[in-house]
Amino acid sequence: MRGIVRRIDELGRIVIPKEIRSLMRIKDGDMIEIKFNDEVIKLTKYSKIKSIEEIGCLLCSVLYDSSKKSILLCDTDKFICSFGIDVKDVNISEKLIDLLNERKIIDSIDGDYSYYLCPIIVNSDVVGGIILLTKESEIVEIDRNLVKMMGSFLEKYIEE
Repeated sequence: MRGIVRRIDELGRIVIPKEIRSLMRIKDGDMIEIKFNDEVIKLTKYSKIKSIEEIGCLLCSVLYDSSKKSILLCDTDKFICSFGIDVKDVNISEKLIDLLNERKIIDSIDGDYSYYLCPIIVNSDVVGGIILLTKESEIVEIDRNLVKMMGSFLEKYIEE
């Protein structure tokens, strides 16, 4: 990893170069977490979903066990956890970002797969989503209700 040198202005600000912001998918208004120890300052793109990864993954596991359908939890950049399909830490697609930003539940078929997408919205911001995905069977009402309940729970949990 090579470094880029930047000057700190009189207000203590530094500019994160455009190339780095693009690679990290950092947009205007995104939150950045600042950590430090000794002589190292670490900047990380903050994710409300990533901050509750443990409970989110536990809920996904329970949903997967009950539905036997793939379940994925994502923030607005990456898949945080997945069961039935291995995509953890994979960047989400621009298409999925657009679907999340529609701010509505989507029940659809795309090629061979059926999916049910529930965006997670906290304080009017889309912070992620839950996706139930299946190839072999249809998505039934109980599955939809469980996904909606999980989404509602995570929204309230994050708000607290």
